[in-house]
Amino acid sequence: MSQPAYWHLLILTITAVIGAACGPSGTPTQTLSPTEAAVSTSVPTMVPLASPTIEFTHGKDKGELTGKASSDLVSLYQEYQTYVNRAGSAQGFEPSNTTLRLIDNLVVVDAVASLDGNVLNSDLEALGLQNSAVVGFLVSGRLPISTIGSLDPLDSLKFVRPAFATTNPK
Repeated sequence: MSQPAYWHLLILTITAVIGAACGPSGTPTQTLSPTEAAVSTSVPTMVPLASPTIEFTHGKDKGELTGKASSDLVSLYQEYQTYVNRAGSAQGFEPSNTTLRLIDNLVVVDAVASLDGNVLNSDLEALGLQNSAVVGFLVSGRLPISTIGSLDPLDSLKFVRPAFATTNPK
């Protein structure tokens, strides 16, 4: 495995562990013993790399986002839908967020499975995920922007965020 790929997977794993230990509000869902608390307070605080999620209250049955997608993906989806409604097609769409990695109206995403990465990969491929890779409970690939609104009903999905472009300074 190349060194950039190793670091990318390490960051995703850390993000997933932090996300698994916190509820939707960002507060811990587990209580620590006094020993664990003493250890955790002696380590510098880490900021999760995942973007905060947006909670919508309209419900899953209307295909609206309820919190599994990061705010960056929610904004991209809303901007894309607005563009398509005005222009009549997705041709020529350019997002305002230039840090997102887009290829032909596909956004590169990193998704965390609730239980099994292979099940999540199958579910995402049914929505159009391309060039996917699975490592444990992590799935990466290119997802059609138009399907972001269909992610919330997936029981196999814990959360999804865009895979931001990184550079390797020399």
